[in-house]
Amino acid sequence: MKNPIKPILLFMPFFLSGCTPEILLSDGQNVVVDANLNRPAEAKAIADRECAKYNKTSYLMREADKSNLSANYIYECVKP
Repeated sequence: MKNPIKPILLFMPFFLSGCTPEILLSDGQNVVVDANLNRPAEAKAIADRECAKYNKTSYLMREADKSNLSANYIYECVKP
């Protein structure tokens, strides 16, 4: 009998990687982050890091609901 756990362990990282927030746009003026609705703090941290590259801070302009699992968080990079 084969061990069914081994194939699951091989594919698990691919499934989990879809849950991580990702940057869709970053141009120094705006940052758009696609993130799980349960992880707004992570989206904010990503936007803060991106805006900090331009000596700015992030300000949440809009949370565009994409589905019941994730949203696009739209931030504006503003002078502190």
